[in-house]
Amino acid sequence: MPDKETCPIFDINVHLGCWHNQRLPYTSPLQLQKKLNSLGIRKAFVSSNQAIFYSDPEPGNLELLNKVKRYPLFVPVPVFNPNIPNSEEILRKYSKLKIKIIKLFPSFHNYSLNSEKIKSVLKFCLLEGFIILIQMRMEDERLQHPTLKTNPLDIDKILEIAEMYPSLPIICLSGYFNECVRLAQNSSNIYLDISFAERLDTIKALLDVIPLSRIVFGSHTPFFYPESALLKVESSEIPLCWKEHILYKNIETLMEER
Repeated sequence: MPDKETCPIFDINVHLGCWHNQRLPYTSPLQLQKKLNSLGIRKAFVSSNQAIFYSDPEPGNLELLNKVKRYPLFVPVPVFNPNIPNSEEILRKYSKLKIKIIKLFPSFHNYSLNSEKIKSVLKFCLLEGFIILIQMRMEDERLQHPTLKTNPLDIDKILEIAEMYPSLPIICLSGYFNECVRLAQNSSNIYLDISFAERLDTIKALLDVIPLSRIVFGSHTPFFYPESALLKVESSEIPLCWKEHILYKNIETLMEER
């Protein structure tokens, strides 16, 4: 494993707050920062669990900004719902604030990725240099609360928007192994995190079929323990320099290009 002092870990898939059907650890910024820092994670792209369930996510996003502003570890990622009437105004506000990353939850906010609303959002994001995160799931579908079921995302629709906006970086989070492979093999601008991907030597299995440059580190903390994602990288039989690309260089490169 790369040395923690020379290889900072960037985690693209972190959440803060409570969840409706399970008791999560690390629900305060201080608890979460201590845990991630102890593992060598030096930058965590974090979004609000509460904002997902608000019809207008902005109050939850603002609450998150206020909570994490004293903690240098966190990069706040707004939850974005294109269905709200002032969605373009909100995007312009983010752009002025130099927040160039948003997270989409199509399954929770009930819209299709090929709708005209989302196409308008993606066009704006392309012109303004945003990075798009798409949360493919928050929980394994088998563990969802029976009254709060969400459907898996349509892979074809993700590939359709990726082809429509080939210069727009799209990071798909919490995809299963086969979903990750299909997305990466059929697009040039989709990146995948490793949180839900599982195989024997997961990282090597992914690299056998998709490029190194498309894999980024994401732990899905606190739904999963971050040690799980780190172990996938640590135990993988790949060169040390490849591990560094997954742990931080690929995300760093994407951020620097925006």
